[in-house]
Amino acid sequence: MTFRVTYFILAVTFGLPLNGCGSAKVAEIPPTVVAANGDVAAYSLRLDVRDGKCVLNYAGPQKGQLETSVPAPCEFLRDPIGNIQHMELNNTPQNGGGIYSVIIVIGGPPALNGRSYKPKEVCGSEARTISLSERGIAVGSLASGLDICLKDRVDEKLFTADSVHV
Repeated sequence: MTFRVTYFILAVTFGLPLNGCGSAKVAEIPPTVVAANGDVAAYSLRLDVRDGKCVLNYAGPQKGQLETSVPAPCEFLRDPIGNIQHMELNNTPQNGGGIYSVIIVIGGPPALNGRSYKPKEVCGSEARTISLSERGIAVGSLASGLDICLKDRVDEKLFTADSVHV
C-alpha cells in the first residue's frame, strides 16, 4: 500500500507540471528565409523571389539578373555536401566550342503524387536548366510535373535534355 501512495505522490508531483507544458501557448515565429546561393564555373549565383517567381542573380564573367519563371519557393539542385550540382558539357564548334556548365533550379509546390512529402526537405514540382559559360547565361525550357528534392541524384538526361549552348 505504501508503494501505491508513493507512486501516486510521484505521479502528481511530476505528472501535472509536465502535462501543463504541453498546453502552453508558444508564439509561432516564421522561419528565416535565406536566399539560395553558391558558386559554379567562375560565377557567384543567388536565387531571389520577385512576384512569386525565382530570379537568378549572377556575377562573374557576365553580371546581371535572369527571370527563371520557376515558381517560388526555389533552390538549386545540390550534391550531398551542399554544393550546387552541375554538369560540364562540350559546346559544339558551330556555337564557338569550349565548355559550358549546366545547373538546375527547382521550385514550385511539392508534387502530391510520387514519394511522400518530407517537410524537412526542399522539394519542387518544376525545374529549369540554366547554362553558364564565359560568353553568357541561357535558360532551358521549364519542366513541370516533377517530384524532385534538393539533394536528389538525378540522371544526366535532366541536365542535357533542355540545356542551351552558350
